[in-house]
Amino acid sequence: MMVKKCKIIFALDFSQRKDFSYWLDLTEDLIDFYKIGLVAFTGLGVEAIKIVKRRKKRIFLDLKFFDIPNTMIKSTMNLLPLGIDMLDFHLLADKDSLQFTLEEIRRLAKNKIDLPYFLGVTILTSSSFKFTIHKKVSTLVDKAFELGFEGVVLPGREAEQIRKKVGEDFLLVCPGIRVNENNDDQKMTVTVKDIKEIADYIVVGRPIYQAKEPCKVINEILKEIG
Repeated sequence: MMVKKCKIIFALDFSQRKDFSYWLDLTEDLIDFYKIGLVAFTGLGVEAIKIVKRRKKRIFLDLKFFDIPNTMIKSTMNLLPLGIDMLDFHLLADKDSLQFTLEEIRRLAKNKIDLPYFLGVTILTSSSFKFTIHKKVSTLVDKAFELGFEGVVLPGREAEQIRKKVGEDFLLVCPGIRVNENNDDQKMTVTVKDIKEIADYIVVGRPIYQAKEPCKVINEILKEIG
């Protein structure tokens, strides 16, 4: 299997502007890609996206859309002018709804605006149903592949088997990444070493912002992934 060139996405999980800006200031010389999830988006709104884009950085907007097609379509069309680079939809949503949503977004945006990569969210890394996890993830990845998503968000522990299934051109984005083994609310974590040759992107948050020397941790990760 070809060795992947894995990239890091730093999770900006801060709802206060001063904290959000502090971590951008601290990491912008080392990080090119940031995740904005529900914490930052509900605290700062679209301003969170604008702050990051002003620094000419890339954005993974992690809102896990799971709604009726009309709501998902209108919400996505509101976001596209902001220049996000990745956007995700939960694959537990109805297949027909997701298909219609993606087709309609692409129709409405055609020749008007660049589209982000659309990712399908499989199973959250906080899930604990160990014995059925692979089957569930595999089924949802099949669904994403069939619907024309550019990639999926999945637990790192499942990435090796899924990579064999989907090949090299389908994006695998893995959250729940740890520098070392840990015990916290994310049950399906993996280390950078475990995943660096399989994932296209690793999403890292707490191991960086809970560290005494955050930039040292980032440099260690960058060194590990080469």
